[in-house]
Amino acid sequence: YNALSRLQVSKMEEQDRVAEWPTPVPMFPSQVASLVSGVLDSVARGYWLVDCRYPYEFAGGHIQGAVNIYTEQQVLSTFFPVSELPQEEARDTAVVFHCEFSSERGPKLCRALRRMDRAVNVYPTLCFPEIYLLRGGYREFFQQFQVLCEPQGYVSMLHEGHRAELRRLRGAGRTRKTLFTHTATR
Repeated sequence: YNALSRLQVSKMEEQDRVAEWPTPVPMFPSQVASLVSGVLDSVARGYWLVDCRYPYEFAGGHIQGAVNIYTEQQVLSTFFPVSELPQEEARDTAVVFHCEFSSERGPKLCRALRRMDRAVNVYPTLCFPEIYLLRGGYREFFQQFQVLCEPQGYVSMLHEGHRAELRRLRGAGRTRKTLFTHTATR
């Protein structure tokens, strides 16, 4: 059994999991809270919480154990090459992406990891088949499970004190080219 079955994430078709994967699979805040608090330690081999918000948002508060990865280059350098992680362990590791609302940055980097994984593997093999998107993002998680956040705070992307940094970060993201492209061969 894989982590998807054990975590009892919402139903999805096999093609969404292994093919072109147009929509990231949602994981609910309560499920992420169960991962973080250790309730699922007996069924989940491991997990990554990937916080795709900008550094000032992350510093203002994030889910315990989350890593701040907000560019495709960071996704590449963090997850590839996978030679440092045993293949079986990588396959059983849930990777949960999120941003403030899980509507733009989180889904974008979630899809980037899947695209990179497809580019380095022969279909249907994946290094990281268990990729999810935190439903409602950090905002919803923080509202429900503030005690599992460190520090217990919430800084919005549009926070007035970080306008210049936001402009710089958004501009930098638009000038980078996509690191991997994948053309499906059928």
